[in-house]
Parts: sequence; structure tokens; C-alpha cells
Amino acid sequence: MQLKSHVTDIDWLPITNPAGATQLALLYQFKQSEWLTEMQLKSLQFQQLYHLLTHARKSVPYYQKGLQSLPTELHPLALENLWQEIPVLTRSQLQENAEQLTSQSIPKEHGKTAWVSSSGSTGRPVRVLLNELTQAYRSAMTLRDHHWHNRDLRCKLAIIRYFEDSEFAQLPHGQSLPDWGAITQLMYKNGPACALSIHSPIKEQANWLMKENPDYLLTYPTNLHALACYFQAEGIQLPGLKQIQTISEILDDETRSLCQKVFSVP
Repeated sequence: MQLKSHVTDIDWLPITNPAGATQLALLYQFKQSEWLTEMQLKSLQFQQLYHLLTHARKSVPYYQKGLQSLPTELHPLALENLWQEIPVLTRSQLQENAEQLTSQSIPKEHGKTAWVSSSGSTGRPVRVLLNELTQAYRSAMTLRDHHWHNRDLRCKLAIIRYFEDSEFAQLPHGQSLPDWGAITQLMYKNGPACALSIHSPIKEQANWLMKENPDYLLTYPTNLHALACYFQAEGIQLPGLKQIQTISEILDDETRSLCQKVFSVP
């Protein structure tokens, strides 16, 4: 992957902008943490969870009540057992208590905030508040995923998913994009990409993919399963495809095996 320089005429060694420098710093730390022992990881995880729980009890109305059973004085080393006592937050609880689950005192250094919601494909969307720090970690994790899977970002990516803009990426042509998205574009020379709305019929998705002939495909597991069945039934192929990436839903073994059989890619 070739880093993008934000200084004119400096291609090697490239100089990134401040946001890119943050991404590189996180990627470096991620790489170091891969080699920590289980005990070292647990120690660091519960040290961070200590800060999270302390913050939640002070500033999140839902947890000011929900964490009352925990000791007043928390200690990071004692959290491993206490953590198991905290009830898992369900989807319905999140939907019904969105405002109560919002911190009333977000640290300024966490940056600007914005509400986002899921597609609502299960019947009712989930709405959560993100901040710039959340996005920084998410971006770094996305880039690490690209590194782990050795993706060639100069190749073509096809995306079939939900888009909030109902007019975006509609049939018959979908949407041509100059790059893989804001996260990747910030750091690396990459592209092109193309997108199609998930609401497109499977047959039309398949025809669009045949026309675009991408190197990489990103979509939901359930949609991927339907595409694989269609390609298998029609006896057609995507000759340029190198790899498939799934998002949002759980990828089951049946779909994984079917895709490897039909598309011959991981």
C-alpha cells in the first residue's frame, strides 16, 4: 500500500496530514499489541474498562442507575469478575433508551459528535451518537483490516449495501466512485470503486457485477448468499474477483463455503 503524501512533490518518504499521522500512530500501536501475552492484554483492557465504567457512572443517566450494584470505589484489577455482573445491553434497550444512554459530559478532546442510525433492515433502526475519537479508532481498524488481508487498494472495489440517500447508487448503472471511501482515501492512493443499492433485485445485482467486473466485493452475508446461489445456478463467473468482504451481519459457515466454491476466492 502506497501512502499518500500531503506535501507537494514529496512522494517518498511521504508526509501525511495530522489526521493521517494519528492513523499511523494507532496502526503502529495495534501492531505492537498483537504480540502481547493474554495477561498483558487483560491488564490493559480492564484498565481501559475502569475509565469507561467510571465515566458511565458519572455522566450516563442509564448507567447511573444500572451500575449502582457495583462498589463505589472501583479498582482496575478487580474488574474482571465485576464485569461479568453487568447485564448485556440488548438491542431493544438501546432503542428505547437512546437519550438516557447518551453521556451528558463528553470530554472535549473526543471531538465533535453526530447521530447515526442503522438501516433498519430488521424493522427498527438503532440510533447512536458518535464522536471524532470513535471515528479515529474505527478508521484505524478498517485500515488494519486492509493490511491483514493484503488488499491492493489500487484495484476496483464494488459495494452493494444500504445508503441513506434513496436516490444514490440506483439501477441501471449504480454509482461510480473515485476511491474506496474517506477512511482509505485519507491515507493511501486508491481506487476506483463503484456502488449499488442493496434494494436492487439479485438478478440485476449480478448483471451489474458482471459489467463492473470488480477485484473486490463488499456486501452483507445474506445478500452474498443469494448472489452466490444465483451465480451458481446461472453458471456465470466474476473473472477479476480476488476477495469478498462482508459487513454488519454474521457470516455463517455455509455461506463462506458456498462463496469459496462458486467464486473461488476467500
